[in-house]
Amino acid sequence: MAKSTVKPSRTVSVRLDGESFDQLATIAKVKGTTMGAVIREAIEQHASALMDDPSWIDEVEDLQRRLEPLLPPAPA
Repeated sequence: MAKSTVKPSRTVSVRLDGESFDQLATIAKVKGTTMGAVIREAIEQHASALMDDPSWIDEVEDLQRRLEPLLPPAPA
């Protein structure tokens, strides 16, 4: 049987100020969806934008270079 590559769902709690909550609730109502779906869509869009941002990629690569000496050696 093939192993699934889909990661299991996680439940998280997010604290929002009143104005942000109202905006989120309004967006969800107007779109006819849940607040969770609006948040997931926003995260997906944000992550996608970061992955296409050369300065973000540079930051990630710089962090990887700085952390590399601290990591254990790869198994042979």
